[in-house]
Amino acid sequence: MFKVQMTYVPADSGLKPIYGSGLPGIVQQFQMLTDRDKNVRRQLERFGDITYSKVLGHNLVSVMSPAGAQAVTVNRDKSFANEPAWNFLIGVAFRRGILLMDFDEHRHHRAIMQQAFTNTHLKGYLQEM
Repeated sequence: MFKVQMTYVPADSGLKPIYGSGLPGIVQQFQMLTDRDKNVRRQLERFGDITYSKVLGHNLVSVMSPAGAQAVTVNRDKSFANEPAWNFLIGVAFRRGILLMDFDEHRHHRAIMQQAFTNTHLKGYLQEM
């Protein structure tokens, strides 16, 4: 497996490079389909906690560790945005959807939507069905 740096990182930036195999997306997808667990373990061992792969012509950065996944999902310092990350996959079907909104806008719309999914409302929906 090759080790290819995703993009140039200036020496004085304090940033760390992100590595991946550099293989074409179709090859990577085939590897995932044949043995996902083995492929994920191999990527983690070879490239570390953060790696990239090619998906539908885009570089997709993956966080491979539980601590990293928590940092991304909790997103305390608002370093990660949903719209740029997911728009190329679901943007056509969910234009301006809540999954593509970020930060305060996302929380505002989520609070509105949550009102429709309380126990009382869900039981009412079931009775109507």
